[in-house]
Amino acid sequence: MQEFDKNSSNRELIIEILRYFSFWKYYLFSIFLILIFSSIYLRYATPYYDVNAKIEIIDKAQDSEMALPTAMTIFNRSMINLDNEIGVINSYSIHERTVKLSALNVQYFSKGKIKTSEIHSSHFLKDFNFDFKIDTDTISTTKKYDITYSNGILEITSFDENENFLEKNSFNGISTNLNQHKLPFNLSLKEEKDFINKKVIINSIDDTVLKFMQLIKVDVSSSESDQLSISLQYPNSLVATDYINSLIEVFNKDGVTDRQLEYKNTIDFVESRSVFLKAELEAIEIQKQNFKTKNKLSDIQIGTGIILNKQNDYNSELFNASSQKDLANLLKESFIRDSLKYIPVNIGLDNQSLNNQIAIYNEKISQRDKLLLSAGPNNFIIKKIEKEILNFSETIYNSIENYLESLEKIISNIESKENEFTEDYLNIPTNEKILRSIDRELEIKEALFLLLLQKKEEAAINFAVIKPSIKII
Repeated sequence: MQEFDKNSSNRELIIEILRYFSFWKYYLFSIFLILIFSSIYLRYATPYYDVNAKIEIIDKAQDSEMALPTAMTIFNRSMINLDNEIGVINSYSIHERTVKLSALNVQYFSKGKIKTSEIHSSHFLKDFNFDFKIDTDTISTTKKYDITYSNGILEITSFDENENFLEKNSFNGISTNLNQHKLPFNLSLKEEKDFINKKVIINSIDDTVLKFMQLIKVDVSSSESDQLSISLQYPNSLVATDYINSLIEVFNKDGVTDRQLEYKNTIDFVESRSVFLKAELEAIEIQKQNFKTKNKLSDIQIGTGIILNKQNDYNSELFNASSQKDLANLLKESFIRDSLKYIPVNIGLDNQSLNNQIAIYNEKISQRDKLLLSAGPNNFIIKKIEKEILNFSETIYNSIENYLESLEKIISNIESKENEFTEDYLNIPTNEKILRSIDRELEIKEALFLLLLQKKEEAAINFAVIKPSIKII
């Protein structure tokens, strides 16, 4: 009985298969249609290429000449804020410079009977010599131009952004240079061909920037690295590659420029102060010359060695204190509170605490400037940072005042000790005292002038050999 049920079941299955198999013509025809439609779709659909690049952000704190060991650097932890770097890459200004660098607001197309495909400018320029008569960065509305060549006639048809017809220009031959026209460009075929059908679209910078800002994607590669992954999906792989390469170049240049600002500010500071110091040096030298001429002085023999050695020690201390005072006064004169600008660094102050405060202050200014690239001036984060900067500037200003007060006390103490040796100098001519005072003032100004020149050269070298801000992986 069980064997009979099994045979009956197999028979029913065979009958059912044969019943469906009787429609084999329809199945075959359906498969044939699917293959045809798939082939047509693959032939005429617009493909999108995914172009990727990976970069590593270089921590500038690790190569700073003023950087001191911190808990972060001791345990080899990065101080880079990748969210800020992503914000900079996604900022309008970075993308605007990228579009202008590669002239990507101008698009080139090859037109077929059914499909129009975007091509890279290098492929377009294989057939044409193409010269713009205008600055394409100034275009405010989209302009479209269909370019055809057939039977010795070159035709260029102009359309607006909504594909409305504007005008048609016809040229006998392979060039537009021999006729007057209102087209924003001149072109000529490199060699005569039977048929060419191309298209050029000139977009505004704003529209192009906003388009690429929506297409570009920037992500953190991993939570434990300083690497960013940049990707772009676009119908033409060469255009996408060109854009990503230009974006990386502009971003790197922006980071280098940001690092150079601190050294540039130091150079400008030294140059402005050197003018005044040079004038003071000339005035002191003239004063010394007139004094020696008036009093008919040449070389004055120095008195006893012990007294002068002691006096020289005090002179050296007074020289150092006076130099520090002049440097602090120069820094105070150039420091403008509430200005939100960089403060000159490493100008020769021996106050390490003040130098560290200035370095931290400049870092906060740099952080604020980066945030301004991707946020407005009224953003609460920027307002918070600006408040911190203003509070910190008050701290720096008070530190400068305190340092000047301490230097005043040191100078006063040294001068009072010098006065203790007045009796020892009763036999030294008054002219020598005056001349030595002039010499001392001259030495102070010369040393300060040379120190500033040295700092200028150091800043200039650092400005020129600044390291890249990124590394391409």
